[in-house]
Amino acid sequence: MKKRKLFNHLMYMLIAILLISGFSLSAPASMAAYAQENAANSYVVREGDCLYGIAADILGSGERWKEIQELNPDTVTDPSLIYPGQVLTLPDDAAVAAAEQSAEVDYTKDPELNRLAQELHDRAVSAEPAITAILKSFESDKAYLTGLDFRFKSVESTARKIHLDSTDKEISFAEAANGIHDSLRYTYIINDDEYVTVTQKILTEFENKGYKLYKFKNYWANDTSSYQGINTNLETSDGLVFEVQFHTADSFDTKESKTHKYYEIIRSETASEAEKAEAEKKMNELFALVPVPDGARDFKMDALH
Repeated sequence: MKKRKLFNHLMYMLIAILLISGFSLSAPASMAAYAQENAANSYVVREGDCLYGIAADILGSGERWKEIQELNPDTVTDPSLIYPGQVLTLPDDAAVAAAEQSAEVDYTKDPELNRLAQELHDRAVSAEPAITAILKSFESDKAYLTGLDFRFKSVESTARKIHLDSTDKEISFAEAANGIHDSLRYTYIINDDEYVTVTQKILTEFENKGYKLYKFKNYWANDTSSYQGINTNLETSDGLVFEVQFHTADSFDTKESKTHKYYEIIRSETASEAEKAEAEKKMNELFALVPVPDGARDFKMDALH
């Protein structure tokens, strides 16, 4: 508590000095928001974050995600659902690590990374209206788009992904950029009784309009998969590859609300092998409960890859 009071006192002094010197922040980045987002015991959620990952990176153990949830009862009503921009209060012992986290590398400052990421984003923005129109034309009381506000991958997230893929796969930035197929991404939720019919109609309509089915992955056909749904990539005439996922209400809810935390444990670099095995087991059990729509197991479409 004494540390927090001292920190707040220092922040107020900093604000006063900045104001006296003529420093200003344009809306909506108010001075209060500036202070909050830079507090040592706060964390601003980024795209792709989850409570387990934040706890693992900052607190040293993913299992401490419960402490973060308990400190943020109004913000984190569901531990599987946090969103970019949310400000989370962290335990007091996270002060030093939180400060280090706030200094994370901004990959957009690398000229080549920024150029490649910006080019992908610009192409996605250009292609989006026509693609969204096709998907919207099939919406009904039995089929609809969800998460449309998040259809664009940010330039910062894209630059980070290019850098990580380049490092992991030992390839050039340009090669890594060519492998990013979700700079534009969509999710469709379809009633079980219309699932195969609507999915086929949508993909056929894209092909009729000159788009190519780049990749088609039917996870319903795999009894051992820790996931259910159909994931596709389609390619525009100028070579932009984008993503469309097809879910039922049950498969989407299981993916987003029930198993996301286990997925983050599995991909975590700090989780033990035992923790990962237990997480995968729980994911399998939950996805096994998802009803399979009629005909979904046998549904196929030819793809380029």
